[in-house]
Formats: sequence, structure tokens, C-alpha cells
Amino acid sequence: MLGLVCGFLFAFTPFAELAPVSFGGQNDSATIVVYRLRDFQGAPYTLKVNQKVITKNFKMYQYIQFKVPAGEVVFETSGNILVEKKRFTKQVSAGKTYFLEAVVDYSYASSTLLIYEREKAEALEVMPKLTEKGKRW
Repeated sequence: MLGLVCGFLFAFTPFAELAPVSFGGQNDSATIVVYRLRDFQGAPYTLKVNQKVITKNFKMYQYIQFKVPAGEVVFETSGNILVEKKRFTKQVSAGKTYFLEAVVDYSYASSTLLIYEREKAEALEVMPKLTEKGKRW
């Protein structure tokens, strides 16, 4: 399923269908795949990329794939009142795919969603467990 949010094309697809997707005229773009595994809290988080909301409901066992222009990309994660906002930057190159894992970090009274780059093999090992709607337990 493809969608357009604030100028970004993104795809929610089952893992079996995850393949390089060509969006005409975007030779200078990189593909980003962000996934989230199980965590203690399970609350949804908001994910922004370059100040544009990609999803307001990023849950456990979900992934999202989208294209961004090559260069510096700014990721921001946030949630409810007990969630600390975090910002991350990453340089991306045209034609490459980056796999990022979203991991919840807990403190005494709050939590935050951190983003870590993963190797392709590591990401592809866990991605068959994920669904587009995040409902697999």
C-alpha cells in the first residue's frame, strides 16, 4: 500500500513484498526502513522525518518504508506527555537502503524512542516477524 504524506512517498507492505520500489524522478533518493520490535510498554510513537510526520501511530511489530532525498536526514520521535522527544541526524546516499531499528528506552518516569542503524542481514532476519499493522504477538 503506497501513500503520500507531506511530500514523502511511503509504503506499508508485508515483508514478502519488501523490495526496491522505484518512484520515477527520484534518482537522488535513499530508501529508509524503520522497524520496531516488541518492548515492555507497547505505546505508539510519532515519527517525523525532516519535520514532516511520517506516522503518529508507530507500534510494536511494525515497519515503515519511505524515500528521502540524499543528504542529511533529521529524524524526530515523540509520543504522549511521558515521552521525551529525541532528534537524530543521518547522512544518506542516493540509491542506498538504510535499515533503522526503533528501540524504546525507559527511565524512572518517562520513555523515549531511540533509533539505531542496523546491518541489512540483521534487519532482514527479524523483519519476517513484522506486519504492516503491528498486530502480531
